[in-house]
Order: sequence, then structure tokens, then C-alpha cells
Amino acid sequence: MKKNILIIIAVLILIGAGFYFWTKKETAENPSPLSPIVTDDNNYKNNTYNFSFSYPETYIIDEGEVGNGERSHYTITLSPKDAFPLPAGGEGPPTITIDIYQNDLDNLTLDSWLRNTNFSNFKLSDGKYTDTTVSGTPAIRYHWSGLYEAETFAFIHKKSIIAVSGMYLSPEDEIVKDFNSLVSSIKLK
Repeated sequence: MKKNILIIIAVLILIGAGFYFWTKKETAENPSPLSPIVTDDNNYKNNTYNFSFSYPETYIIDEGEVGNGERSHYTITLSPKDAFPLPAGGEGPPTITIDIYQNDLDNLTLDSWLRNTNFSNFKLSDGKYTDTTVSGTPAIRYHWSGLYEAETFAFIHKKSIIAVSGMYLSPEDEIVKDFNSLVSSIKLK
């Protein structure tokens, strides 16, 4: 009886180990669609949300899912390399963020998302926005003030609302130029 139990345990361990190595190999050959592709020439591509952009080499990217079980909210943050290490207990540096909000459940219009959600930060603005385009897609652009001054471009792409924001202390800051260049480089698929 003890021998049979040991054999069953050994078989279960072998099956578990085989499954682990098989899935590890599968992941290496087929990376997660949420895995970004960043090339040496500072191009970013996201196959899940079907867009890409270029950014200066003076930034580092941090990204991940920050939503909950009810709604997906994926965020990509570009921070200036020279801002690290961050001061202990201090505020983070001005950044460029790309927030991707799930919209296939509510199917919000841009105007409804802008005026009726806190995600847009539109309540921190003067209540005005301008119509524009991002990669040929209708978009809106607006300014808001929080911890930093900020500009946001927002647009609907497939099943998501994408908001690209650039935060700065002064309109003359280099990050403003970098933000506008990044927005101009966005390509949607």
C-alpha cells in the first residue's frame, strides 16, 4: 500500500514538472500579448492594444495592469532616466503616461468619458477641449492642473479609450517636446 502511494506521488510530481517545463517553453516561444516589444531604437509596440510609438532614449518604461476584476486599466509610464533614484518621501518626476481603459462594456463616447469619469482629470481643467486626431483617429486634447500641469490626448481605439498625458512644471520643459513627439509618432493598427 505504501509503495502504491509513493508511486502515485512520484507520478504526480513528474506530471507537474512536465507541465511546468512545457508551459515555460511555450511562454518563451510565444510571449504574452501584454509583453511590450521595445527595440534598440526606442520603439514600443503593444500587440494586445494594437498600437506603437517612438520615444527618446532618455526615458524608461514601466507598465502593467492596474484595473480590477470589473474593468481593465492598463498603464504605460515613461519616466526620465535622470529622475532616478527617486528622493525618499518625495514626489515622483513629471512623466508621460498612456492609460488604456476598457470600454467594451459601457461603450462610452469620448465626451461621456471626459465629463462623467474621474479618470479623465477633466474636472481639473478649465472645461474646454479641442478636437484633433491621433494617427488619423478622431481625438480630443485638453489641459488640466493637478500636482503638475498636464496635456492629454484621448481617443477611442477598438474596445478601449486611450488617454496619453504629458505632465510638466513649465511649458518650456523638455518633456513637453518629448510628449508632443511621442503623440505624433503613435501608430494604430
